[in-house]
Amino acid sequence: MMPRYIALIKAERDSIEHDARPLQVGSNALPQFMAMIDEQHAEMTALVAKLLAAHVDYYGAYEKCVALLLRDFGIYKVVNGQFIFQAQSAADSYNAAAAAMAEATKRITDLEAERAMLRRSQLERSKRFAAR
Repeated sequence: MMPRYIALIKAERDSIEHDARPLQVGSNALPQFMAMIDEQHAEMTALVAKLLAAHVDYYGAYEKCVALLLRDFGIYKVVNGQFIFQAQSAADSYNAAAAAMAEATKRITDLEAERAMLRRSQLERSKRFAAR
């Protein structure tokens, strides 16, 4: 996924540079503007990499839960929304995978909040640059 994301970022950067070139006011305005864009893209790329890793962790744990439930289908019971396994080792494996899913979900939520803050910060920097 990251190579595709990086390719999209590069294409967007090239488009921005192409569109901004005719608007150049000062001799160093365009390089400064592109440096700001590059910094913003680097920040977002780093954050997206963390988000993708968290999603990989989540789906890996999800896969373990599903595999365990399929393997033990008919052996476990569901009581009040809780899985009751006959073997403690199956319960331990399921609980470990469910805990990993919960941890990944928390990381994803935290990273999404970080992404929202980063977007606001980048917008403010862009506004400050435009006001100069």
